[in-house]
Amino acid sequence: MKKEPEECIKITFLGCAKVGKTSVINRLINKCFSPLYEPTLEIERYTYKMNLNEDDTSQVTLVNVLIEDTFAINNSLLNKPPEMIHSPILLQQRKKMTRAFKDIMFTSAEKRNKLQAAENQANANKKKVKKNINMQEEILMDNLGYDSEYIERSGFVFVCDCKNKSNLDTVIKIIEKMLEIEKSNNFVFPKLLLFNKYDKVSKMELAEYIQKKSTQLQSFQGKFKMDVLYVSALTGHGIDSAFKRFLSRIHQEMKNIKQNDGIEEPEDQDDEKFFKPQCMDNLNSCTKNIFCGKRIFTCGEKSDSEEEDN
Repeated sequence: MKKEPEECIKITFLGCAKVGKTSVINRLINKCFSPLYEPTLEIERYTYKMNLNEDDTSQVTLVNVLIEDTFAINNSLLNKPPEMIHSPILLQQRKKMTRAFKDIMFTSAEKRNKLQAAENQANANKKKVKKNINMQEEILMDNLGYDSEYIERSGFVFVCDCKNKSNLDTVIKIIEKMLEIEKSNNFVFPKLLLFNKYDKVSKMELAEYIQKKSTQLQSFQGKFKMDVLYVSALTGHGIDSAFKRFLSRIHQEMKNIKQNDGIEEPEDQDDEKFFKPQCMDNLNSCTKNIFCGKRIFTCGEKSDSEEEDN
């Protein structure tokens, strides 16, 4: 039986209060459900190991998953001005939550971009750079987990409650803001949107639930390849398959990045044609930069309007 080296994938859960983020994590890791509700007030971390090739007995692909369970993105403290908070304890808690939320929203793509820029510069100078992304032996703490500060985030999992329409509005706003930030950094993190409590609604109720947001959801699915799946932390419906699919996608992207490590940048126009990737967004013009593996290229395809002009 062939066993591939283990990778570390770091995913962050985001969602409103009482949608079941912690319950989904508990179902994934411990295969059980607890009816007790205890709000998450700060980022909590868990580790999990998954075999992505359970159906293939000839090959085992184990990935170590570092899971970040976060506080509710609609927490009242985040939306309340500091001057209106009179309790020193609550004020300190708000500061911690604000810093953590900004780090999740604004620095994930920026950190990746800076790491890549530093590595590219070092490669240009023919210097070997010690990477601090993915799993490194020196940052393994013990069998309880990893030092998350040294592991770069690999993706996001958004959780909604199938019975609460307002939390979907909030999540969509967060996703759109995150995509806007990532676009400016030329990288889009893999994302998974889970509709939890699928067992508590009928198909008619579910269709009505997402009907008003179908345009945005279809855009997320098509343009950004974000999976939108329906699960139940209570019954376990769809949990394992959803994460196996999501983690397999991230794992494949990590492999593609490694394979591109040895590819040299095109030096002239004759070589450049071999490096131009097929544009994945038909709406892109030929002047847009798109991300392919570790490299950023200018899309070489012409838009339909330009073809007609010519």
